[in-house]
Amino acid sequence: MNITTWGFCSEYDRVSERGKNNVKHLNKNRRNHGALHDLGFTSICIGNPRPVELGTTPAETGATKVMAAIVSNDGDLTDLKTGEAAILPPLGERIAVPAGEVFWHPKRDWIDELGFRHIHFQQRLGLSGPISTLLTDHYLAEGVPLAGGSLKMHYDAEGALYFVSGAYFDNPQPYGSLRVQTPLAAISRAWWLLENIAGFEMGDLRALAPEIFEELLEFTELKLVSAGDGRTFSLVWEAPGLLANGGSMMVALNAGTEELIHFWDPNPHQSPGWGTGPCLPQSSIGTSATAEPQRYPTIPMRSGLAATPSTATPGYTH
Repeated sequence: MNITTWGFCSEYDRVSERGKNNVKHLNKNRRNHGALHDLGFTSICIGNPRPVELGTTPAETGATKVMAAIVSNDGDLTDLKTGEAAILPPLGERIAVPAGEVFWHPKRDWIDELGFRHIHFQQRLGLSGPISTLLTDHYLAEGVPLAGGSLKMHYDAEGALYFVSGAYFDNPQPYGSLRVQTPLAAISRAWWLLENIAGFEMGDLRALAPEIFEELLEFTELKLVSAGDGRTFSLVWEAPGLLANGGSMMVALNAGTEELIHFWDPNPHQSPGWGTGPCLPQSSIGTSATAEPQRYPTIPMRSGLAATPSTATPGYTH
């Protein structure tokens, strides 16, 4: 199911005073999270408006699907769809594209109980040009994740690669603007949207313990989301919100237009409360959100934002 919202590169003239006041007391390091005055935004446009379509499979995101394995004694990876030799993107190189550089970042590396090693790589875009001047130092240095761009490499106990799954993008091109520029601004906007658009009664940012607020910042992430063709992308924030009843919601909002794209319960099978489990979008991929919007029922509630194929589709795992 794809959900489309349109963003426009018009001048920004709205800043939520309520959102500012909610975080007035929270002084964060601008190098990592942005200072409070960053809630007053500057807009830089890239190209024309494009729809934001929240796909969860390569067919919906336009990514090139990869599923390859060793199926013979020659040790070569075979594409399981075509039967031909598998072609993988260069994981150790930075590839120049018009928007900047595409590269791969090792997100997780672990060894299971059988001694098999599994490495999860996230595809990222190091943005260049005017839009890069609005990014925090974190995204300048680490790049912006391409939602749906992910490869999982699996090695046996002897260190031989035997299976690869995932998907990747060749030439991502961002469109739109970046008005919501920092995690702090994204959290403020997400809470405002949950209360004023979705109709939830929210908790009080001013009452949060410092360690809880740090956790909120940790789970707030800027992503590039495909419009469905695998080439045109919009900047989208995922940010957490805490409800007055102790529950939590994750919000996907358009970083250029501030619009609410969708929201979901990150822990649908757990008791309310921020400390009950990891408040991450991938923790609920493939499940349905349990809460119901009180108003505006057309705002979509769904789980996951452009999930990586290996987590979104059971057939991609092994």
